[in-house]
Amino acid sequence: MAATNTAFIFFNSFKRKLGEGSVNLGAANTFLAALHSSAGQCSANSDFSTYASIPGTCLGLAGSARRTLANVVWTNLSASPSSQFAWDSDAVVWTVSTGASATVKFAVFYMSTGAADGIPVGYIGLVAAEQTVNGGNTVTLTPNTYWFRMSG
Repeated sequence: MAATNTAFIFFNSFKRKLGEGSVNLGAANTFLAALHSSAGQCSANSDFSTYASIPGTCLGLAGSARRTLANVVWTNLSASPSSQFAWDSDAVVWTVSTGASATVKFAVFYMSTGAADGIPVGYIGLVAAEQTVNGGNTVTLTPNTYWFRMSG
């Protein structure tokens, strides 16, 4: 399944941590993406304190619903003055275990914090309604040029 991603939506808790300066979007940190079903209850008003507090992690995936993002970059898109930045990484691929199925609706992004379970960053809606992916198939999530852009 090639996911048709919607706009990146930030969790309120992430916006707060970004404003406090306790989050760095650079490559020095480890970021992950995880597939969730509609039980994930993601919305623009979501205020999850940790990744573990987000319900609806997909089952039936080979290995884990979580994937580490490779080649994460926080980059300047504009010439001086620096007013547009983008956050990007390589595409993310999940394989559904043979004989299993996975019901997917969202990809949740979060920053690993080591001892804790991670700081939720935001999510992307993959499909309008939940979709079941059967065993042996893959779910591929590719950024539209980048995961998100900030300007102003």
